[in-house]
Amino acid sequence: VEWQEAEQMERHIRAAVYCAERMIAGMPEGVEEWVAIINCNGIRRPPAAYLAEFTKVMKANYPERAHKIVMYPVPRIIVTLVKTMLGFIPEKTRDKVSFVSSLEGVCDESGLSMDQLPEEMAGTPADLEVLKGATAIEVAAGKAAVHKEALRAGEIVKWEYRVIEHSVNFTLRFLANPKEVMEAEEEEEEEDEA
Repeated sequence: VEWQEAEQMERHIRAAVYCAERMIAGMPEGVEEWVAIINCNGIRRPPAAYLAEFTKVMKANYPERAHKIVMYPVPRIIVTLVKTMLGFIPEKTRDKVSFVSSLEGVCDESGLSMDQLPEEMAGTPADLEVLKGATAIEVAAGKAAVHKEALRAGEIVKWEYRVIEHSVNFTLRFLANPKEVMEAEEEEEEEDEA
């Protein structure tokens, strides 16, 4: 998303307003405030312009409606940076916004338990949101990793990279039968020994 483009900014603000209206419509009688968990997966740098516009719209249309807004996942290293960029937000509002890097942080800040979180968030490792049934692999700079996954006909393979200041080599091999798998494993072992 290019947050500086007016059309994209407007689209995301409209989506936020839609979500706010849905939350209000679903509130039981007597409940006036909401807790929102915002999925920041895929956002690579803090969208300061969007946050400023979001704050302006929410403040004008939904004053004092937000009890807490939890943004997840935000890597720990970026949390401090993001907090310093929010000087334009009033302190009372700023205190309602939390940036967390783990599901435990989401629970601490929202007051929800793990079993109350949306199903797609369940079982994810810290600092990385992975859809249920997927596998996450962390590889340190300069290191290599091999991951093997058995697939059935018709299954889909998808991957996502999160890279900071490094390049990635990626190879996907399809081995159609167990004999090929065994031969490939032997080749890898020989390469490792060499």
